[in-house]
Amino acid sequence: RAGLELAGILLLVTSQAWNMILAFYQSTKSIPRDLNDAADAAGLKGWRRFLSLELPAGAGALVRNGMLSMAGGWFFLVVTESFQLGNQPFRLPGVGSYMAVAMDQGDVSAMVWAVAAMALIVVACDQLLWRPLLVFAYRFRLDDREGPAPRSWVADLLGRSGRARRLLESLGRQAWGLVRRSFANQWTRPVLRPLRLGRRLARAERLEMLTLGLGALALAWGGWRLLSLLKDVSLLQWMGLWSQAGWTLLRILTAVALGSLVALPLGVGIGLDPRSARWAQPLIQIAASFPVPMLFPAVVVVLFAAGVSLDYGSVLLLTLATGGTILFNVIAGASAIPGEQREAWAAFGPRGWARWRGFLLPALLPTLLVGWEAAVAGAWNASIVTEYLRLEGRTYTAQGLGATINLATEKGDFALLTAGVLVMVSIVVATNRFFWHRLYDLAKKLRD
Repeated sequence: RAGLELAGILLLVTSQAWNMILAFYQSTKSIPRDLNDAADAAGLKGWRRFLSLELPAGAGALVRNGMLSMAGGWFFLVVTESFQLGNQPFRLPGVGSYMAVAMDQGDVSAMVWAVAAMALIVVACDQLLWRPLLVFAYRFRLDDREGPAPRSWVADLLGRSGRARRLLESLGRQAWGLVRRSFANQWTRPVLRPLRLGRRLARAERLEMLTLGLGALALAWGGWRLLSLLKDVSLLQWMGLWSQAGWTLLRILTAVALGSLVALPLGVGIGLDPRSARWAQPLIQIAASFPVPMLFPAVVVVLFAAGVSLDYGSVLLLTLATGGTILFNVIAGASAIPGEQREAWAAFGPRGWARWRGFLLPALLPTLLVGWEAAVAGAWNASIVTEYLRLEGRTYTAQGLGATINLATEKGDFALLTAGVLVMVSIVVATNRFFWHRLYDLAKKLRD
């Protein structure tokens, strides 16, 4: 079972990492120019610049999007803990496999207990972990545009406890000392003996060459294995995969558009009102952390009762799965708008669509792009769940790449499965390279 556990952990890591990567990337791109100039003047480079400037600047975004990343991990519990490969079913102990069996058997009471257990876990993680981390990350804000200060009864309790505070400070000093000792050779020793430096460089070059050689061998072996699998995929199957990917892409774009129509006015209304943000943002954080697939059976039953097939119902499921990510980033962007800009537009700026076009959308675009890109990437992952459902012993599929990948997994068709994953990866990489990067450049120009 160790291999199954490692595979499940790997899938959860890959489903969580991209969200935090996007958030931290946008945080580093949004560092004010005067701080970057000050870091250049102080000679901060490499790890020293990362620890002194970039990591504190991205602390808040890392924590906020870490919550969404954990939600992405919860999202795939049903897939990672219970799946079928060929004729062999695989299950790992956990609430995800429990929910999968309950859905397959149509056991409503078991589904309700699984949803209740997950809700308890989400609320406990929010109160005991994420809220204290938000309070801690708030102190690293670059200015006063981070919105109202978050509150946490756990952080207040730890702050009033002398023993707990001393313990945390001691652990923090030890961790920071370990980090400094780990990178001490890079910036705290300005004078090195030429001979020792030469030996170190020689060893580093040999290690680099060995690493590059092993990496090239691994890539060659992986490429050969990939080609050996793909040679069994016919041209007709390739055309079918791209056609299925087109249906999935159309659903994703529709879901993101629908989610944005709701998230933009609601997020701006909450983000621009500190009193509303103080009580609404914690509730939205908890709701965004809840795994939406746990609610899919109830939504699907309602859709089928209304005569809506999964081909159209999967759009609603994708909207539920991605709307929280967009809303979360819109609230963060609206809260970060400087107060003087809000007052100026409130006093002298136009209303209606002109206000959105000239003020709100340019101010929200950097964080909105993070939400959109994260939502699209999450929607590609979510298509594996929304286009293929097992309920009460029956299988429901929608026309799309997610359903094709699931069916290939069930049949044990590794060639078609590999080709489907390759098509999905190609579309994601192409959109990142030719679409999202240009939008990030546009957002930077509008901000500057």
